[in-house]
Amino acid sequence: MNIDPAITEALDATLAAASDQSGDFKKRFRTLVGLILTSNYQDSDLRRVMESLSVQIGSED
Repeated sequence: MNIDPAITEALDATLAAASDQSGDFKKRFRTLVGLILTSNYQDSDLRRVMESLSVQIGSED
């Protein structure tokens, strides 16, 4: 699958800035974007990405 270079560049920049996210999340997110662009994703693909997302609630002192 070929992703438009502009999308790849934006995705790279976004994931580089997501330093609080795991490598697993970044890999799954990148895969999900590719699947969405080809209209070839399922709910389970989205669920796996959401399960690997790290969310911080509140502030750390």
